Amino acid sequence: MARFVGRNGSGIYMASVETDEIPLLRERVTSTGGGWQGTDFGGFIHPGRLHGLLPGLVTYETWNGRRPLPDQTNQW
Repeated sequence: MARFVGRNGSGIYMASVETDEIPLLRERVTSTGGGWQGTDFGGFIHPGRLHGLLPGLVTYETWNGRRPLPDQTNQW
């Protein structure tokens, strides 16, 4: 992070996007030059592909689906 800010100045470094199109996006990224890093919850696109922004791609089930709702906080 410090190297990124040193090179690029302050700004947005990472953003998460919730989508059901992860397989399509993974195929598009890998077929156009790479930069895909898969994870157990979705994946990341290398910041070099998007002018320094690191997008994290997740689905509802693997990200928000694991979080308790406000009325379920004592059940976890």
